[in-house]
Amino acid sequence: MANSVKIVLISFILLLSKSYAQEEILGEESKYENYSLLNRDSTIDVKSMYKKKDEFKEKKKKQKKNVFYGIKTRRAFTKKGSGNRIQTELFFVLKKYQEPDQAVAEIFWFDLRTKKITSKPITDKLRPYALILHGPYKRYIGKLLVEEGQFYIGSKHGRWEVVDKNNILMEKTKYYKGWPKDSKMEYWDPETKLKIKEVLPIIDGEEHGRYVKFYKSGLPEVEGVYKHGQRIGIWLDFYDSKGQKKVEYKYSPDSANPEILKKWNPKGKETFSKYPDVKNKYGVKKNNPTGKKQGKKEEAIDEDDEIFDEMDREENETLDKTQPDSNLNQNKPTKEVIANPK
Repeated sequence: MANSVKIVLISFILLLSKSYAQEEILGEESKYENYSLLNRDSTIDVKSMYKKKDEFKEKKKKQKKNVFYGIKTRRAFTKKGSGNRIQTELFFVLKKYQEPDQAVAEIFWFDLRTKKITSKPITDKLRPYALILHGPYKRYIGKLLVEEGQFYIGSKHGRWEVVDKNNILMEKTKYYKGWPKDSKMEYWDPETKLKIKEVLPIIDGEEHGRYVKFYKSGLPEVEGVYKHGQRIGIWLDFYDSKGQKKVEYKYSPDSANPEILKKWNPKGKETFSKYPDVKNKYGVKKNNPTGKKQGKKEEAIDEDDEIFDEMDREENETLDKTQPDSNLNQNKPTKEVIANPK
């Protein structure tokens, strides 16, 4: 009897504990039922559970103005002409001078003296007036954009396009730091590609443009021009010594073999010339393009000769005017003439 009572009490206690535990579990679930994404009746704003996207996104870095390929520049422009034919060039120049790649054929820069863009060699005397082009370039005639491209430290880079007055594309060339992009380039060290050995210019699948070959020292060995697959014009061979010329020869369209024009020894002394120089009485060398000896019967008329003859006449007239006259008083003071009084 006592055992049965104990069993009943234990069963009753177990039932009470079980029901209490279920209530606790239901109570805990009720706390979170509004946050369940599976509850269809929930009106919770899911977006509020996540941080705003702007908090996760990194702030975009502002692109620096007038900075191209990591180099600072400043704006510049030129204008010439008038009316509808006015030509405008918009471009950028380096803020600080950087030495361009001397191996490149053409280096473009703005001359502070002439206010024009030029590609002539930058000498020590010209360097203070040279602003190297770097960055976008545009040329307009009136309102029509006729030429567009990029510069990299003075050399053409990327795609360049030229159109005519009817906006028809006339030329499109791709460059890589001054060289046509499709050019065949050979290096002294193929792995590092630091020193160029040879550049064969290729445009539209054929040799076209400036050819150059270098010594290992970096000095030029051979340079010349290809035009539609053929060598043309003046070519030069150099010594491996400060760019000293060795041989100058010329290719003609009707001949595959070049014609030697001049030769120099390693010291720079001219040893051969097809057109020997002739000195006039003023000691000025003048070229004789005909190669004929100038005799008494056949003399070439030269504009320089006429100029020198005119100088002789002016000099004689001046001597006649300044020659003292015996009838004049020699003690009479003379006036001093000062040229350019400023």
